[in-house]
Amino acid sequence: MQKTLLSTTALLITAGIAVPAFAQWTISAGVQSTQLEVESRFQSSLDSINGNQDYSRNDQATGIGGELAVGYQYNFDTTYNVALEAFGQLSDAQVRTQGMDVDTTNGDFQLLDPQASITWIAGLRLRPGFFVTPSTRVFLDGGVVVGGLEVEQNDDLVATIASETGQTLDEEDVTTLWGWRYGAGAEHKFTENFLVGLDYTITEFDDYKSEFAQDASSTSAVPGTQSVHYTPTLHTLGLNFKYLFGASRHVQHHHYEMKDE
Repeated sequence: MQKTLLSTTALLITAGIAVPAFAQWTISAGVQSTQLEVESRFQSSLDSINGNQDYSRNDQATGIGGELAVGYQYNFDTTYNVALEAFGQLSDAQVRTQGMDVDTTNGDFQLLDPQASITWIAGLRLRPGFFVTPSTRVFLDGGVVVGGLEVEQNDDLVATIASETGQTLDEEDVTTLWGWRYGAGAEHKFTENFLVGLDYTITEFDDYKSEFAQDASSTSAVPGTQSVHYTPTLHTLGLNFKYLFGASRHVQHHHYEMKDE
């Protein structure tokens, strides 16, 4: 005698319905609209310079950038996931800042007239996300970065300072700054492995100080110790194209039959 004891599906999802793989490697590239904001704080050790010992200003400039990133994405379920990505960015935004007026017996000129730019950024970012639809994900963005700061001085001003004070300023100063970033974005899955995303982030860098000195008894145009602190902040609006390695896992419909004779 043969009796069928069980006939059922092994899983709740029927054949052909895609469930995201738990983990996937990713690679992405994008273009960006950038705005570099630089706060410049000029300082002098002497009161004789127009009574100014501390003078600050903010300047902005826009530019175009590019990005390349590789990452590892983990899906907890069909609602939440998180991605860890290593990325690099390039930007051409350059900010020209106007320095403090120096009024001495030798005449007026600008103390410093630098042009500052963040030319490259590299870092790690974490992007926890939430699926608002099976194909659309919104996420937060946070991470740590290192960036390349370039400061170029006005050639005529460097020559003037050299002739008046004997001090030689570097016409170009290159250094690296640490910083951190935060933001948010969204991405949409158009095919099994291809996504397009849009994000907005803010990257804040550490201060950088440039300084030169002159004997306080000098009658030159720039006596005392002069310094300028740069505090860069980069605003980025990015359009990114991402590829997911490995196909999404499909849960198949299985039919089990047990027989007892």
